[in-house]
Amino acid sequence: GVGTGRITRQLADRGAHVVGVEPEAAMRALAVQHVRAGGHDAAGLVAGTLLELPFATASADLGVAGWVFGHQRSFEPARWPDTVRAGVAELERVVRRGGAIALFETLGTAVDAPGVRPELAELQAFLERELGFEPQVLRTDYAFATAAEAAERLRFFFGDAVAARIVERGWARVPEWTGCWTKRVA
Repeated sequence: GVGTGRITRQLADRGAHVVGVEPEAAMRALAVQHVRAGGHDAAGLVAGTLLELPFATASADLGVAGWVFGHQRSFEPARWPDTVRAGVAELERVVRRGGAIALFETLGTAVDAPGVRPELAELQAFLERELGFEPQVLRTDYAFATAAEAAERLRFFFGDAVAARIVERGWARVPEWTGCWTKRVA
């Protein structure tokens, strides 16, 4: 789920050769645009899903799923553990022995401190207890020229309440917290 290419571009900016899948055509088009805007080749961004990655076994050093499994928790309330387990198994298939898997989920946007959202607490505990991932908190703030610009740009995704908080606090740099769960492939 490369989404709009936020992590994809950051990895490419650091010299990584990045390939990725995104099932939604509109999101994939944005990712291609963002990756190309950074001066990188976007040919490796293809249609697909985490459950059937179109990559050879043991062909990657790192497998990343950014803000993917939280959606599974919401969209499939009865069967999300099976989907998450299958998605992690597919990442383990693609990543070489000794490589790593990194899973990203939100810990809060426009808040002063990180916190586990109630709807994601069960998923995050599952990643740690059932699948052996180690958690880490990352600061992933959004930066804009002004608080008004921040509110305008982030309102679309985060809603009116977050936009109002941004203006009220005068945040041109909007705090965001991200959880990163990692493990090595054995």
